[in-house]
Amino acid sequence: MSNNPLKVISVNVHRSNDRTHALLQSSDADLILIQEPWFRTVATLQSDTDPLGITQQGAPLNNMWETLTPNLPPDTTCKVIGYACKALARSGVIWNNTGHPLSTPNSLVVEIDLQDDTRIMVINTYHAVPSRGGHDLHYLFHHEIDELTPMVLIGDFNTHTHRWSLPG
Repeated sequence: MSNNPLKVISVNVHRSNDRTHALLQSSDADLILIQEPWFRTVATLQSDTDPLGITQQGAPLNNMWETLTPNLPPDTTCKVIGYACKALARSGVIWNNTGHPLSTPNSLVVEIDLQDDTRIMVINTYHAVPSRGGHDLHYLFHHEIDELTPMVLIGDFNTHTHRWSLPG
């Protein structure tokens, strides 16, 4: 196992571009996992068939960070995103595993292989509470876990309850 601890930050930025840029500019983390990211129009692509062009959606970018996004179908709202510090990327392999069974528009699966053969799987998830109540987290609970790979499950589970939440 590595002697250098991996610093991971998880935060819900409530779709704020300003919060995301401030975090990217000032953080000393190796990995930043965001729930409810700002993911809006970043460019308008020219189109011969549409005079208004086609909007390109994207996340805030920063030259110190690799951006990790889930595999999103068109017209899907991005609920999670990750940023890997480029210094971490130089010391190992960071894999945004969009083919993993737990990878969804609401879950980002990041696998990290460090130079000392340490492998870690990090899952960033956002749980949108269904209108009918209960939860839609069964896909996480029914997944076969590889007991040889440490796994960290991080996210916003929207566990709003008066016993766990701050007043108001």
